[in-house]
Amino acid sequence: MNSSLNDGATGAPREEFGSRYIRTVQRLSKLKRYRKTKHIRRAYKHLLERMRGLNLCGLYHEFLRRGELRLATPLRLVPTSDYAARGHSKVTRVAPEQHSEICGPEFVGVYPVKLHSMPLLISTMPKLEIVELHAVTVVAGTNLILTQYEAIHPAPLVPCRDLLPIESFGFARINPDKNSIKIIPSRSAKRIEQGISLLGQCTGNYAHWLTETLPKLIIINEYPQFDGLPLIVDGWTHPVIRDTIRLLDGKRREIILLDRWEGLHVSNLVDISATAYIPPAILGFKIGIPIPVPDPLHYVFSQFALRKLRVCACAASRSDKNLGKKLYLRRERATTGNDRFVKNAEAVEAVVREYGFEPIDPARFNFEEQIAIFSSAEYIVSPIGAALANAIFSSPGCQIIVLSGYCENGDYYYFSNLMNLLGHRMRYVLGQQENNTEDIAQRDYTTDLRALREALIGILQREDTGAAQLANARTTLICH
Repeated sequence: MNSSLNDGATGAPREEFGSRYIRTVQRLSKLKRYRKTKHIRRAYKHLLERMRGLNLCGLYHEFLRRGELRLATPLRLVPTSDYAARGHSKVTRVAPEQHSEICGPEFVGVYPVKLHSMPLLISTMPKLEIVELHAVTVVAGTNLILTQYEAIHPAPLVPCRDLLPIESFGFARINPDKNSIKIIPSRSAKRIEQGISLLGQCTGNYAHWLTETLPKLIIINEYPQFDGLPLIVDGWTHPVIRDTIRLLDGKRREIILLDRWEGLHVSNLVDISATAYIPPAILGFKIGIPIPVPDPLHYVFSQFALRKLRVCACAASRSDKNLGKKLYLRRERATTGNDRFVKNAEAVEAVVREYGFEPIDPARFNFEEQIAIFSSAEYIVSPIGAALANAIFSSPGCQIIVLSGYCENGDYYYFSNLMNLLGHRMRYVLGQQENNTEDIAQRDYTTDLRALREALIGILQREDTGAAQLANARTTLICH
């Protein structure tokens, strides 16, 4: 969210704005007609939206700690697998636990910071299951399923490590010592008899949707006993999310859209275990502790589920859009939700054009066209961002160069783990970050053009070598 308040507002003006807004909400909360109503919740939500990016979340949470905003009774946090093991739920096994040996991040160029990379690591993905739960409440914008006394969460989620979006927005609070969570009660939740949950804490991000949630639809499609059930979906996300569902849901199911943090009581819920997981934020980093050394095992993906998604998506797409096998993915302000732009983008584009790459903005194409475009790609150069997840639709063996900024203890494992599990070869080309925002992960950067040329020559030499070997093989065959 870009606003004048986000552009250069620092120091006293920020504090003054935060204090003034908090006082206004406090006055509202003292009025009887506003207490425990959707109006006061809306005011708190607006407070968070306005304070986002202003380094005022500490003020907000101090406000929360003072008890101005009442939270519900604490619920004990329980992994889905533990809850199901008690025999309360019917469980359908989909795939066993996976262990995949993959390479760590590769870098081209020399940089003035230490780059963390394990040459080889074992990625573990928990088993995939379909769990049928009874008399529960789902909360949009989260992976949480609530019972009367417990909050059920995906197995890879670590409550003492992960800062959930619902918590960072001030609508919940986790007590890691007691392994419990308090959630602000939703307005009177609707009730349905049965449904399939496609809710998630990061569904608003295209890459997270493709890896963490959309594969669940592909899995559930293979079990005819769930054909008539409606899909419960986050309604606050981009319309392209609904486009992906319409294309890949061959059962023409009803779609129930929920607002963010809205609750829905479901008598019989079908939940699919995590097909991927990334901590939405590392708790320590968010509260001011220096950035920790990255842990490659934070980012897990189900190779089984991603392969199913690629096969089904490529079969479902009716588009014949083909922009060639060499793609450069532009990152444009008009179609991008975050910062993290390439400062020397024109120079980068000029370099990649020299090597035959076609610049495109994937957001300018519909979902079917993106599937078709990337299914033909063999070489991809891209600034780091969600559009890279379209490489899911590329055939294994794709050569990928990712542009990013460098910083102390920078974490480069997310896309590295993903691309390795997809069977692609990925290299990073880095650049010096700008100081345009306090969020290190979202800073703009200037790409090292020398390193970019080196990386391009490296991946394209493989193409030339392969073509030469094929020509020699054909010549030998003719001669014989």
